[in-house]
Amino acid sequence: WEFFELDPAVISIALNTKYFSYLKRCTPRATMTPGDARVSLSTIPDRTYDLMVLDAFSSDAVPTHLLTREALVLYLSKMTSNGILAFHITNRHLELKKVLSVLTQDMQIAALLQEFKPKTEQPQIVATDWVVIAKNWETLEPLQKSHLGNWRKLPLYFNERPWTDDFTNIIGVWKTDD
Repeated sequence: WEFFELDPAVISIALNTKYFSYLKRCTPRATMTPGDARVSLSTIPDRTYDLMVLDAFSSDAVPTHLLTREALVLYLSKMTSNGILAFHITNRHLELKKVLSVLTQDMQIAALLQEFKPKTEQPQIVATDWVVIAKNWETLEPLQKSHLGNWRKLPLYFNERPWTDDFTNIIGVWKTDD
């Protein structure tokens, strides 16, 4: 495992066994890279990862530079031919699936969506939204057929402009009550 973390204090806390034992018990050889993940990834050799998990979108402050065409091109360059990008896109205010749908349509790559809503309200079980992306459909097909959740193709959005390093549209992905 290799973790990229913007905040060095989070790394210190995660490594402190007084608070957490996960890293010591489950991934004792994990690498921790402080700084902006996108900048750090640019130094990693191409075709390095089979799986990349991006979990930076659940708070109110969305790092839009991680959801642009240029970012997705970078991520895909670091993936093996059958690698999978997994985006945790749960957000109270923004429909981030729309951003990834438009990007994957534009780039003609494969993507699936899982919107998990618990059947009952329990503190340990929360709603989560995930998008997985791969260079081809054959990579995602086993996941879709596995019945591990309800993976489906992303909805189509027409007349939308893909986000780039020079263009984002937060208002265009704002959740409405309808």
